[in-house]
Amino acid sequence: METIALGQIDLSFHHASAGIYVYLLNHFGYEVAVKSAKHEAMFDQFVAGEVELLLSAWLPGSHSKYLKDFDAYEKLSAIYEPYCIWGVPEYVPETTVSTIQDLADPLVASKFNKLIQGINEGAGISRFSREIVTKYGLDKQGFHFENGNLEDCIGTFLHAEKAKEWAVIPLWHPQYIHHQLKIRELKDPENLLRGRDEATTIIRKDSALFANKELMQLLKKIYLGNEVISEIDYYINVEKLTALQATEKWVKKAFGNIDRYIHHLKNH
Repeated sequence: METIALGQIDLSFHHASAGIYVYLLNHFGYEVAVKSAKHEAMFDQFVAGEVELLLSAWLPGSHSKYLKDFDAYEKLSAIYEPYCIWGVPEYVPETTVSTIQDLADPLVASKFNKLIQGINEGAGISRFSREIVTKYGLDKQGFHFENGNLEDCIGTFLHAEKAKEWAVIPLWHPQYIHHQLKIRELKDPENLLRGRDEATTIIRKDSALFANKELMQLLKKIYLGNEVISEIDYYINVEKLTALQATEKWVKKAFGNIDRYIHHLKNH
């Protein structure tokens, strides 16, 4: 049985998007060796040939810099449309805070927790957030962005929300927390969050999968969308399923079984 090396960026929603590929590859008789790493390290592994499929490259904005000197790959399909946000709890009045620029007002800033807790340094949202703090002049009001992990980011916001504090979360769609809380997106007049990307599955040109034309045609048709990724991500984080179990649950709910999903892909 042939083994395919699949790389996933080590955040749960990337695991959620990788699950459908593992499920399909297993169904077609392949073993799948799944490797996880942070953003930069995973793209380094892809370029080095340590993985042949990568889930996923947010293009053209967040991740294009990791591929700028490498072209021995192809795009399979864009499977959802991620975008970054700065959000606040729904109880923060929109009449007071509707844009990121509003946070630079001393009276508004005085109401906020000044910690903006992010995730790892290589993520697009982390790079964008540091730029936002400086270019909107939020540092002058005491705001500061700190890197951490996903648990730090979500946990800090949930703690603030429970205490009814005014706080900012640097986040993105799709993300499971949107299933639990209403988080209001702040407008970004300077477009420092870069708008929507396409979460694109990429494959090395030397991948053994190119020999299986039927499977390749299916892989090129995969589209999940933000809501489905958030749903699968919810199963992983809240229901504590593995990515494959979460994917199987979604396929069963949406299509009945894997064969019907394959039929959907063939005729879509």
